[in-house]
Amino acid sequence: MKTLFISSVNDAAGKNMLIAGIGQKMMDDKYNIGFLKPIANKPFRFERTLTDEDALFFHKLFNLEREPISNLCSLVVTNELYEGIISGKTKIDLSGKVSQSIEKISRDKDIILIKGLGRFYRGSGFGESELNLIKNFNWQTILVDAYRSNRFSLPLDLIDGFIMGKKVLGNFLIGVVFNYVPQHQMGYIKDKVVPYLYKEHKIEVLGIIPADARLKAVSIAEIKNMLNAEILCGADKQNDIIEEFCLSTMNMENDLRYFRQVDCKAVIISGDRPEIQLASLETDTKCLILTGKLYPSDIVLSKVEESNIPVLVVRDSSLETAEKIERLRQHLGLYSPSKIPTAIKIVQRNVNIKTIYKKLGILSRPYRMVEP
Repeated sequence: MKTLFISSVNDAAGKNMLIAGIGQKMMDDKYNIGFLKPIANKPFRFERTLTDEDALFFHKLFNLEREPISNLCSLVVTNELYEGIISGKTKIDLSGKVSQSIEKISRDKDIILIKGLGRFYRGSGFGESELNLIKNFNWQTILVDAYRSNRFSLPLDLIDGFIMGKKVLGNFLIGVVFNYVPQHQMGYIKDKVVPYLYKEHKIEVLGIIPADARLKAVSIAEIKNMLNAEILCGADKQNDIIEEFCLSTMNMENDLRYFRQVDCKAVIISGDRPEIQLASLETDTKCLILTGKLYPSDIVLSKVEESNIPVLVVRDSSLETAEKIERLRQHLGLYSPSKIPTAIKIVQRNVNIKTIYKKLGILSRPYRMVEP
């Protein structure tokens, strides 16, 4: 039996997407696969079993109905467990729990895909960090990270996590994957970053997955419910899909340049800046999200009613609203059934799964006798 541990440098890097794509290819190649999440941080009660949202997702996706869903998690993290740890009343043997899980799910499996939480220190409060688990169980590991470009990012942020990962993991790290890479950066990463990582740090890049707005798209209704927003107009357009979000910088010149570059978007802006709100409406804006519980001026309201553009009013600040929306997009992820086939195809098209097979010591197209 082989194991493949998939973790990330940062949160919301695309671990589920990568596991889904690789796992589906393995199933297509007639391998029996299993799934394990050692530290389950998304507690969810399925029927009478306390499990994890990711475990439930992969239980269905990988057709593991014969496997009790409780076997797919080693430790489900709840508030009660956390309080027990902090108070010193609860002690956890995480390695022991992981060992028990592997024993249960490995009996008829060729490969087990294991999902980490990302960031190697995770799990330390339970006695075993993610790094400890990788080394203790000899897990071959892939690290994935999402491309990020904002005013707080440094150019080296793109590779620092991978370089540190190689230093602490050594040969346990079989490769890395860049995810959500903008099209205009694909050539640079392929031509410059990939050779540098291999030449200077012996890090093999297994994939560069392009950004695809469809995978993070959410409906206006989902945004409204998440933000507990009041909708002023455009209620009949709540099923419309938003692919991108623009957070106003409160500077007219900067914002206008920014708004013109992004299509199919919602604009997040303080309710007391009508001039910027009007400027956004001159671009491809599908929804206005006004923050601070401040309502639009008459001229703005007239404009959006004329164009039938939904306007949401929320109590939070613009930054708080943007953070909540990003969590919404991350949470929905692949849980929307319509996104799963697209995500799997994108992974299989852009990740070198044959090289992953080689690193694991398995065949691309195994010969398997059909049982009579």
